[in-house]
Amino acid sequence: PEVDLMSIDRRSFDIGMDDEQRSCQDVLMARVQHGEVASPTCYILYCHGNAEDIGSIMRMLKYVSGRYNAVVYALEYTGYGATRHLERTRMRSVYDDVLTAAAHLAETETLPRVIWARSMGCAPGLRAARVSGCTALVLESPFLTPVMTVLPLRLPMLESRFENIEEIKSVECPIMFIHGTEDAVVPFW
Repeated sequence: PEVDLMSIDRRSFDIGMDDEQRSCQDVLMARVQHGEVASPTCYILYCHGNAEDIGSIMRMLKYVSGRYNAVVYALEYTGYGATRHLERTRMRSVYDDVLTAAAHLAETETLPRVIWARSMGCAPGLRAARVSGCTALVLESPFLTPVMTVLPLRLPMLESRFENIEEIKSVECPIMFIHGTEDAVVPFW
């Protein structure tokens, strides 16, 4: 099959968060492999943006798998898509989901690891690259900070945990940026 859904027990992985901070739900992840990909050369952990879920990006995931000869794993953030009825989305649960998925794949996959993160998924993707390691990192439409997405200045008292500008300082793998100069949601800096 081109798509397999899997559930990962987040308690199986120590990702540096206290148990009280972690969600009690398993991490839901889709494994996508285009039908023409017989011998993949890498796997990609895809961290989607806001207002997206696995279902809404499935066509793109299949395309990426075929185009890059890769197995693509896409996780559903707690409170998004198929898990929206289980628990409210929180910043720490998004980080928990991404770090758990990255730790699981680092343990179970032997191919080179690529993390591809889009918009809101960039900060947890950056942290996963730092904590779990990866061969390469792709950042699509990243923002410097959430506040700077709407205001052209940095206001430390309004910053949040999705701090790409801070997370990127500790990443040691090659990084590719994809960002359009006409992006109406996330300004091109």
